[in-house]
Amino acid sequence: MRSGVRVLLKNILVPEGNEFKNMYIYIDNDKIADLGEKLPVEYEFAELILDYNSEYIAFPGFSALVSLTDRYTKIYETDSIDKKEIVKAALYELIMNGVTLPVIMDNDTSIVKHVLKEVEFPAILVEDYVKEDQKNAYLSGIRRDDGILIGDTLFGWNEICRPDHIDDNCKLLDLRGLHTYNVSALLNMISKNSMDAVLDVLWRPFKALGLGDKKLAKGSRADIVLYKITEPPKLVMPKNYMDLLRSGYNPDTVIVAGELFIDKNEPLILQAPRIKLW
Repeated sequence: MRSGVRVLLKNILVPEGNEFKNMYIYIDNDKIADLGEKLPVEYEFAELILDYNSEYIAFPGFSALVSLTDRYTKIYETDSIDKKEIVKAALYELIMNGVTLPVIMDNDTSIVKHVLKEVEFPAILVEDYVKEDQKNAYLSGIRRDDGILIGDTLFGWNEICRPDHIDDNCKLLDLRGLHTYNVSALLNMISKNSMDAVLDVLWRPFKALGLGDKKLAKGSRADIVLYKITEPPKLVMPKNYMDLLRSGYNPDTVIVAGELFIDKNEPLILQAPRIKLW
């Protein structure tokens, strides 16, 4: 799927209050153009139609501040490993866990930028300097004394929080230096915070940047994670569907800006790298 492609997701379960609604999502380029319960006939002419048979629950993708080259150098001896493969491995781990809008602050931005362009992944790469005519570029953020500037939105350093210091002021969760990017593990790890509070922080950057919110909505960037609830059977009831996100399962399907990166556990664009550690 590339620019200009229209995608129809049929028969997906979307949480609405204390119930699920069987809905469609219609994607045009990188945006959710429409969603609802009654499917318009004209949407059946989309270039790609995916029917999920009311077996998948859909949530918005997640966002957090991360590093990529540091991710594995803290765990393994990586001097002999191609840094490009390390970046791909860390990026694959993020996508596999549903982190569709990573804000990347890395020691080696040139390699990260190269990989992001190679796989056409619309992450946000934070740099110390961006040319004036590139300030509003899709992949650019600027590190400043007062915080991280992304487009016209400033994430102040006091608004960027670590997992053990989440509060209402936090706009961006800092996951750098952690040994996992697994969202389920993070939700269980941060036990002193309510799960709703943690999830809210993982969705908050979308709202700050005007890309979406904690609910799938028309006009949002089409970042969608889908969990299959029938294989293996997962006990998911309307009152506890959020527990699915901390049950240990990764999403089965991940869509990033309208692009299908993982389809029913099958990676389509970025394959799982095989890193030789010795």
